[in-house]
Amino acid sequence: MESKTGNRPSQGWRYQWSDNVTFDPAAPSLFSEQVIWFFSFLFGTIAGAALLAVNISRAKEKVGIIWVLLFGFIYFIGSVLAYKAIIAYSVIQSVGPLFFFNAVGGVILNKFFWKKYIGVETEYRAKPFWIPLAICAFLVGMALIGRYVTDNIYNQFQDKARELKQSQSNMDSAIDPLHR
Repeated sequence: MESKTGNRPSQGWRYQWSDNVTFDPAAPSLFSEQVIWFFSFLFGTIAGAALLAVNISRAKEKVGIIWVLLFGFIYFIGSVLAYKAIIAYSVIQSVGPLFFFNAVGGVILNKFFWKKYIGVETEYRAKPFWIPLAICAFLVGMALIGRYVTDNIYNQFQDKARELKQSQSNMDSAIDPLHR
């Protein structure tokens, strides 16, 4: 079975997101729908929205860039708040719901925004995703390190506060033995 591009044979369900991928050098180089979904799933909808915004900038749709980034940001905040509510008010204590929200956000990016601003018939060359992957991995790593460092600083601060309170209590009892 031939794909729409005629440049490569379709291989069924495996390439359902990349039917419009071509090797034609005249076609624009875009991040694929699959890459956008995986970035949304792993790093949050805002990461997928950033990749889609890069694609839309190639299509010269400036308004689309704003809408996609705005959706990505609002959806990301909403999904984090919904996740925190689920964790606070239910027995679910895993990141499963967060990944579910991310996956749904990626589908919305692909099915609505891709269709609206890039088009379902647009042929493109698949752009490598290694640089955005390195950037996202670096940002996640920095966030985890930041969380670890701030938790340790907070714990050290709490320990020092307890020590000071204890030493203050010892000094008070040493100064005024009648208040024991």
